[in-house]
Amino acid sequence: MMVGLDFVALDVETADSSFPESICQMGFVIVREGRIVETFTQTVNTHHRFGWWQQANLSITEEDIDRAPPFSEIARSIAHLMCGAVFSHTPYDRFAVGRACDACGHSFAETTWLDSAQVVRRAWPEKYGKTGYGLKNVAADLGIEFLHHDAGEDARAVAEIVIRASLECSLDVAGWAERVRRPILGNSSAKTDLRRDGNIDGPLYGEVVVLTGGFDLRQEEQANLAAYAGCEVENSVTKKTTLVVVGDDRFARGERSGKWRRAEELAGQGIPIRAMSESDFRALIAD
Repeated sequence: MMVGLDFVALDVETADSSFPESICQMGFVIVREGRIVETFTQTVNTHHRFGWWQQANLSITEEDIDRAPPFSEIARSIAHLMCGAVFSHTPYDRFAVGRACDACGHSFAETTWLDSAQVVRRAWPEKYGKTGYGLKNVAADLGIEFLHHDAGEDARAVAEIVIRASLECSLDVAGWAERVRRPILGNSSAKTDLRRDGNIDGPLYGEVVVLTGGFDLRQEEQANLAAYAGCEVENSVTKKTTLVVVGDDRFARGERSGKWRRAEELAGQGIPIRAMSESDFRALIAD
């Protein structure tokens, strides 16, 4: 038992990787005082057809989602679960839920979102501080068996990982909410390392991205979202960089950072590299 470790672990699967709002399955695990007390999975009628990856990897079929209620109906029934701390692994689930809410006019305004990938990176920084903190890899390292890409199973893995990390670090939900705001190794003067490996199943796999700052999202969250979409994320612009992402305000003002200027120099040499705003990049991920 661990007082203060009360949360919901959430995972979603989408019918079409190009449409984050196409949630077709949601998994929920309720944790009270550091113990799993309930697990359930909800199929969602998304009105999107499965992409090839979903057909090959998901534990449900299009026939299953055709018989399920829409997200707008489910959102009302899960509202009580979304009014506290919700852990998901990397920002994609939060992003997908937000897009689905936008599509149906719903909102989970009282949700405190926490990223279990950020928890893992701080609980075991020597091993996961920079890379290797994907859900499947961490679960395997911790001996957690689960059926990957089933939303209920993924949510259970998230819950078990957070519980293990909390015991390792003696932190409750409030402690993690404060800890993830600080650098991984606790050195506030250290420059944030944004390097990430790209998800090989992501729609932008093969792109090499550099972020310049001034974003609505924290740079770490932006880097995680880019990596989930398939981008390799690097700290500096090189000849293998394909995209430089600039915060919307800076992009609109034409306020060129050293990274942006370096990208323009390389483009002038014939290197296939381009700059785009944060909004355009997020739209590219969603397309």
